[in-house]
Amino acid sequence: MLPNCGKCGKNCRYSEMCCEGWCVNTYFNQRHCGKCNNSCKKGSSCSYGMCNYA
Repeated sequence: MLPNCGKCGKNCRYSEMCCEGWCVNTYFNQRHCGKCNNSCKKGSSCSYGMCNYA
């Protein structure tokens, strides 16, 4: 959990990570899958931090 995500005093939730000033859940976010700035290819999905998880 990082303090000051995007602005002073803004903390992300336990399940979120600060990516480019936004709190995101990297387990299910298409643009930040598994880590910041890891986009899944078009037509694939992000599940449990992996693109195209079976």
